[in-house]
Amino acid sequence: FAELCAVQCFLDPSHTSQAARAWRALSTIPRMKEQHLKAFVFWVKHVAPSLISELDDIFLQGGDVNVEGLEDSCPSSAVFGGADPMAAIFLVDRTWQPILDTCIDSVSMVFSDYINASDRFGMYGLGDGWIVPLTKKTSINSNDINTAKVCVGTCILYKSMLDCLKVLSAVKGYSKWLVVLSDTVDLEERFNSAAL
Repeated sequence: FAELCAVQCFLDPSHTSQAARAWRALSTIPRMKEQHLKAFVFWVKHVAPSLISELDDIFLQGGDVNVEGLEDSCPSSAVFGGADPMAAIFLVDRTWQPILDTCIDSVSMVFSDYINASDRFGMYGLGDGWIVPLTKKTSINSNDINTAKVCVGTCILYKSMLDCLKVLSAVKGYSKWLVVLSDTVDLEERFNSAAL
């Protein structure tokens, strides 16, 4: 549950919402990995500096995790720690207009704010194929992401996920991430029978 909350914070373009989600996670999740704990503390401290000393005091009393100075760190290091560079593929549902702009805007924000130059990035359209093939960030034009606001594709979720996972499985030396932005409806059977 902590990992889901961390990804929601990471993808939310509103800093106020990030801090609110993080505070809720810190208040309700009894145990979590240290990297998630630090990420939540980062978001709260980053948006609500008035809570810095309060959070530091709480964690200093606990003694196990040092959260001092997180508000000055890079968001991705607060979330992912000093891990390997990231290979992240965003599987985006472009089949339904009401979620299209939000999905693409979220991916664009993550690309510009959280994907580092040493990371690899890819974007795959649900049932449509590669919008941006997995490659180093420095080789990608950010306009390629923003121009993906076109309602296309089909609701073939599982096959699309497998296509992305095949590419990720071949990548070595990277922390691997598949982020699926969809209403999670899979209609592959319907499309296959229609093609017969």
